[in-house]
Amino acid sequence: ASATGNGVILKTTNLGQTWKQLVTPYLADLRDMKFLNDSIALVCGDGGLLFKLNTKTAPFVVGVKANNLDVLPISLYPNPINDKLFLEFKDNKDDIQVIVSDVLGVTINETTFTNSKAEIEFSPLPRGIYFVSIKSQKGQRRVKVFKE
Repeated sequence: ASATGNGVILKTTNLGQTWKQLVTPYLADLRDMKFLNDSIALVCGDGGLLFKLNTKTAPFVVGVKANNLDVLPISLYPNPINDKLFLEFKDNKDDIQVIVSDVLGVTINETTFTNSKAEIEFSPLPRGIYFVSIKSQKGQRRVKVFKE
């Protein structure tokens, strides 16, 4: 079986006779994995992605398809960000959930908006790469942003 999308890790426990797939929530190509001990690894990928993986507790699944993240019409600016990120939702009448997370997947900010324009304060955050996940009844989208 094969999974579609990015962020797939293959695991074997019997010297390669059988393999299991872990499809990560990260939509980036994974490039390298370094084990810290027998079960904890650091994984890096495109766009500065870095996360810690516990191979003993990670749920391994087969055949997961990546979500279509481009169905939600939205504008985000500026990118790179200085102090605030502005969001504009086209024809919005639904609640829109916006989650900002760092490259390790830690949630920094979670907000729900009901209007067509919103802003998120980035001034207290350090420089770096962040991911903005936007979800509504119309769909979802994930965007990588940079804080200067």
